Amino acid sequence: MDGCFQQYTSFIIVDLNMNTRHLGYRDWFALSVAMSEMEEERLFATLGECDAVTAEPFARWKASFDATAAARFGCGVDELRPWHYDDPFFQEVPRDGGVDLDPVLAETDVVELARRTFDGIGLPTQAILDASDLYPRPGKCQHAFCIDVDREGDVRVLANVVNDRNWADTMLHELGHGAFDLGIDRGLPWLLRGCHLTITEGIAILMGRLSQDADWLREIVGVPADRAAELDEALRATRAVELLVFTRWVLVMTNFERSLYADPESDLDARWWELVHRYQGVTPPEGRKAPDWAAKLHIACAPVYYHTYLYGQLVASQLRATIDREVGGLVGRARAGALLRERVFSPGLSLRWDRLLERATGEPLSARHMATELAVAG
Repeated sequence: MDGCFQQYTSFIIVDLNMNTRHLGYRDWFALSVAMSEMEEERLFATLGECDAVTAEPFARWKASFDATAAARFGCGVDELRPWHYDDPFFQEVPRDGGVDLDPVLAETDVVELARRTFDGIGLPTQAILDASDLYPRPGKCQHAFCIDVDREGDVRVLANVVNDRNWADTMLHELGHGAFDLGIDRGLPWLLRGCHLTITEGIAILMGRLSQDADWLREIVGVPADRAAELDEALRATRAVELLVFTRWVLVMTNFERSLYADPESDLDARWWELVHRYQGVTPPEGRKAPDWAAKLHIACAPVYYHTYLYGQLVASQLRATIDREVGGLVGRARAGALLRERVFSPGLSLRWDRLLERATGEPLSARHMATELAVAG
């Protein structure tokens, strides 16, 4: 069965690449990157920069985590395998690796918290919430998303909110997308009233990160100032570790998909585990010969997309550094919302994403600000 799967996958990609070459591109990976207004050479230079700034702190954190995991499972560190990390892809921090804010948020209304957050920076979102479908019901789609229905102001969110940290993050994230959509200059031609995926992901991530921000917990949630101050260092460290783990995972995905389209008839199973071992430090299962990579939904349904998430993290870090420098912070500062609206939202698609970011922050995209945030990782 595995051999048939490999042959079928190879057949599809070979055919896809053949058609892509008629358009002047090496393969479908190259075409996908170009269609997202990126240059492949620059993409991998940025990935290399992210590799360089995360390799040492990730290795240091993982050594500490592995020691704890080995003690928990009663085995040696060298015996740890993918199934010891909660998530077999190791794209998220295992449950024991962060700060649990669920008890803090259990008695709150996270939709109301999100609304107050955006009101506090001068980006009201009540119209979005009024038009949205936010709470669980039987048979409802489980995927949270934001959609601009008409580019005329009809912006909606679909969610399944419960009062915990994950959904606080999600509502802040989706309303970040929505605030962006509402902030685009309506005087632009219809085709330019949109946003590049990299930039809108950056805004959504910027806002979602507030769910682990001590200022947000104090000013919006109402956590006592002394308790918020106690949590601050641990929250910063948790956010840093999450960014480390996710960055190393994106390095696996993006490099694998480049290999997948470059040579679909190669030993993709071996290539997958080679990359997992190199970038995530996870020991592959002995003798494993199966297309484990195919279990990742994005490879089939959202191919050549994962680098966009990492770029969004870089954009979020760079924008946050600009806001902190020029406005003094994000929570409760209307000037921060004005900065985002004027420099990021309003231009829509009238500027390339990289030029828009450089104009908004005063510098080209880099991993410099992410590296600063990573310095607090445990």
